[in-house]
Amino acid sequence: SDEEKKGLQSIYREEEERGRATPNDRSKAGKSQIPRERPSNRVASKSPNAAFYDKNGTLGYGSHSAKNTHTGPWKDDVTKLAEEVTRAFKIVVPHLLHQKFSVGIVTFSDKLRTESGKGGIAGEDLVKDLIVETFSDLYSKVRKLRDNKHYARKNAEHIRDQLYIAAALPGLRNAQDNKQVQMPNSKSWHIDQVIQEYKTRTGSTLSYDEIMLFDDTLENVEAALKSGVHAFAVLPNSAFTSSCWEVALEAMVSPNATKSRLAGRER
Repeated sequence: SDEEKKGLQSIYREEEERGRATPNDRSKAGKSQIPRERPSNRVASKSPNAAFYDKNGTLGYGSHSAKNTHTGPWKDDVTKLAEEVTRAFKIVVPHLLHQKFSVGIVTFSDKLRTESGKGGIAGEDLVKDLIVETFSDLYSKVRKLRDNKHYARKNAEHIRDQLYIAAALPGLRNAQDNKQVQMPNSKSWHIDQVIQEYKTRTGSTLSYDEIMLFDDTLENVEAALKSGVHAFAVLPNSAFTSSCWEVALEAMVSPNATKSRLAGRER
């Protein structure tokens, strides 16, 4: 649609100003990168059906996002974090949900940090508040909703309620749990939690090869790739951008491209 086209062109303009896109990239925005149908299943036996995002370093890229919100509680106004969520995430996620894709946030932010007397907000509570704040602000700028903040917030809450969220810090959970099988220091446990919740909600099974993961930690990406997830490394200084989405779509056709890009990234 024209609105999608304008939104994508706006993303490219913003990235061009930051040196992350070229005028030629922006001219391609007319060809919407938001899938009208699921990517080709030439890559795997099943087409991707879900997109999972790490929180810190993937959704946002600013100074507040860098303040150890991976593991520690957030003690400031959540609006400051919401301001740093990338525009690509704000545009892609609602369209994915509209197209019946599942969207999840998998993070090392852990609410147990707040229960240990550190105060603030973390884990699933932080993710939920961040999503509502992010999309409330976005929808309040839509012409039809500009004068109806309540309705804008309802739309944001609807997005929050559709998301799958898995939030836990492996080191912290392992220290408090004497189970023989420890939580791996990756997003493997988080992905499995979402898969279980998906089955509870829908009655259907979600396979690893139906999942796309975007994460700024290379070790998390490599662990996900080994399990069969289509995982993509995101640079923390730019977070999730339209270019990330384009690379992911290209890699769905040629999985070797994903591996070569990962191999070329410095640790």
